[in-house]
Amino acid sequence: LNRTVTPDGQLRIGTETKLLIDAKYKGRPEQEQLIPPSPSREDLYEAAVFMGATNCSRILLVYPRVESTQATPAAIRVYRATLLGKEAIFCTSTVDLAALAQGHVEQLVTGLLCAIVQTLKA
Repeated sequence: LNRTVTPDGQLRIGTETKLLIDAKYKGRPEQEQLIPPSPSREDLYEAAVFMGATNCSRILLVYPRVESTQATPAAIRVYRATLLGKEAIFCTSTVDLAALAQGHVEQLVTGLLCAIVQTLKA
């Protein structure tokens, strides 16, 4: 089986990839009380593959959130590890799908932008 895996988004400056973004299309009900959630082992493995293939040291995993909370839009959770001998930064955040369903697209975009900025600063 030969398949190509790629993250959902990349932030590049020139030819250098500064940040990978990968949307997770299923929530983590057991983690719902944690905003943002802890990544699953499978999500971390997939993120490590993306990071190794692109030589990028940062990734933001974005999970859906189906219940609105009072969490700040920029809430991220940061994990640090060593990957291929270099520091790797894994961050998680959530997107408020309840707000999206109510037509608040600007709120969703603002929250995602804040998470991206915080991940770049982590």
